[in-house]
Amino acid sequence: MEAKLNHLYFMSKITRQQAAGANCSAMEQRPFSITERSRSKKRVSPKNHRSRNHFLMSIAVFVLFSSYCYGQVNIQQQQQNVNINLPVIEKTVYVDRYRTVYVDRPQPKRVARKLPQPVQLLGYLWVYTEDLGNFKRPPFDVIRNINTQAPYGRDDWRIPTPEELAVMEANADKVGLGDDIYLATDHSNGVLRLVSTGKSVAEQNAERRAVENRLAAERQRAAEQQRIAENNTRTKGGVLINGVVWATRNVGSKKTFVSNNYDCGIRYSTKTNNLDEICPKGWRLPTRAEIDKLLQSNNHWTSVNDIKGRMFGSGENTIFLPACGMFWQGYEQAAGKSGHYLYEGKYNLAYFSFYKDEVLFNSNPYSEDYASVRCVLDE
Repeated sequence: MEAKLNHLYFMSKITRQQAAGANCSAMEQRPFSITERSRSKKRVSPKNHRSRNHFLMSIAVFVLFSSYCYGQVNIQQQQQNVNINLPVIEKTVYVDRYRTVYVDRPQPKRVARKLPQPVQLLGYLWVYTEDLGNFKRPPFDVIRNINTQAPYGRDDWRIPTPEELAVMEANADKVGLGDDIYLATDHSNGVLRLVSTGKSVAEQNAERRAVENRLAAERQRAAEQQRIAENNTRTKGGVLINGVVWATRNVGSKKTFVSNNYDCGIRYSTKTNNLDEICPKGWRLPTRAEIDKLLQSNNHWTSVNDIKGRMFGSGENTIFLPACGMFWQGYEQAAGKSGHYLYEGKYNLAYFSFYKDEVLFNSNPYSEDYASVRCVLDE
């Protein structure tokens, strides 16, 4: 090749248009020998040239960038008829957006391909199955429409960040990337391959259902607590069984309840005249009809805190009547085997008795007997 200009640019294996705009400042630079055709017809090596600063020309450098290359020869002193001998290129340097690969021969162009399913990288980064085209600006409308359809069970597909694109480039064969420049959030044009790092639609729905179920359970608990509070306000801490509100504990000393539902409390005489002095304020002795309603509820023989007795009612609306026996003719009898409870009869105080297998009424006690008291709400 001959040159008659002050600055000669030469190229190899590409056109001038391909080399335009290439930045070789960071690329590998490689010196080659140059033959200068002059009157002496001498061949000058790089070593000889460096030893003669006033020589006709500087050493030529050869630069290879990506798949194209260009070089420059500085011709001094307006020399003409300069021959530049380019050596055979044995090594090619390929540079892409994120990596540099050195090979002995040019690599075949990597072609993008469609995947059957999205691929997950590093346990969190889902890569879409195919390229969606080359765009000059981010196609947000296209991405929005795709997410509306939630392909592959995901509705948060988006443009990758530079870091995510680097991971994709490092796994290009796995995710089917081509040799093109891909669009990322740090530049506005290129081939679009979407990524997703959020939860799938199924996972979102499962979380949404879990939240809804939790809120529903909380609302149900709140409603139940409200119901219990209202019931306690209405029943004053009693239990509603078949339309009658029963106290949960026996009467202890006059007009007070004992501390626990299994305590027997104090036994009161069937000859008591002032009934208002037995139950606490707002409570009274039950009638025979109310006792009958209690016996019509679910009931069974059981024990609470090792105290035998009978449980009445069902669910949360239950009361336990301990089998405290009774005082008859001055002696305590049948404690732990039977329970005896006063009620207000038609003409006098009476009591009903329960055992493990039966219930009896004594509506007209002929002697002064002493029995336990379980009050009902005086509504």
